[in-house]
Amino acid sequence: MVITRRGTNKEPITDEGIGPYLSAIAKKIKQRMLSTDDNCTIMCFGPTGSGKTTLGYQFGNAYNDGEGLNPELVGFDKQSWALALDVMRKKKGVYGINDEANISARDSMTNYNKDVIDLLFSIRGKQMCLFMCNPSAHYLDKMLVEEGLINFFLFITKKQQEYYFFTQKGVMNLLKDHKNLKFETMKQHGPKYAVFKGWFKKYQGEDWVEYLKKKEERMENKIDLFVEKYSKGMTYTAPKAAIVIGVTIPTLLKYVKLALKAGVIKDVRNLVTGHWSYNAEHIKIMKAFIMKYKGKNDKRKDNGKHFKKK
Repeated sequence: MVITRRGTNKEPITDEGIGPYLSAIAKKIKQRMLSTDDNCTIMCFGPTGSGKTTLGYQFGNAYNDGEGLNPELVGFDKQSWALALDVMRKKKGVYGINDEANISARDSMTNYNKDVIDLLFSIRGKQMCLFMCNPSAHYLDKMLVEEGLINFFLFITKKQQEYYFFTQKGVMNLLKDHKNLKFETMKQHGPKYAVFKGWFKKYQGEDWVEYLKKKEERMENKIDLFVEKYSKGMTYTAPKAAIVIGVTIPTLLKYVKLALKAGVIKDVRNLVTGHWSYNAEHIKIMKAFIMKYKGKNDKRKDNGKHFKKK
């Protein structure tokens, strides 16, 4: 698809969530995906919190004619992105977001990076539109640029507000002239090579709520895996355990006593000092126990009987 260069023109500001230039491009890409055996891959760069996912949702909403995004087509890590691709391949012209692509030249020799490049080579005829978020372009694997595996590039230069839109040719010329794609280089020299300077606003669609929910679940899972891997043998006092779980000390002690009565955990007191002592497994059990039964216990006086496992 040919995108006519407009120099460094700024998109006119409207009441919409995304500018008219990028919105029109999204619709053109959708038409091309449905009319040809082709793919389109867009790489969005920006520091953490700059709005890469927000821009991805705005673009996807325009691509899907205002119907928002299917949460199954948003990947948060290698596993969930693989599952998203499995869903995407079953429908022509579908749009998906890889929320944490994290593809860089530093990892160019890793199996995952090789697999991603091989995948992009292999699925060119699947009629997918892929929006990939990457924290930095400085370490971008040159093969992704030189081989045309990425069709368009978005570089966010102002948090949750502005970006530069580049074609593959524009990024190649910038890389050739300035030898790197650092944030400072993009901000300083972007106007010379970009097609246009665009803007975007926070995404307000209902599907954003589902995204935030999935993101929160993923963060919890990441913490659980990290704790499980690195906290073996570590113990916590009651005050520290309460902070980790997110409750007050009295609340923790109250539910620990109930959990003991219910047989959910064994006595967690240190036999020598008599103080409460919690390990990672205790923390995990008590967190789930409190979240599941806190409301029940707050509503009536209880001796722990209804907490017992069936």
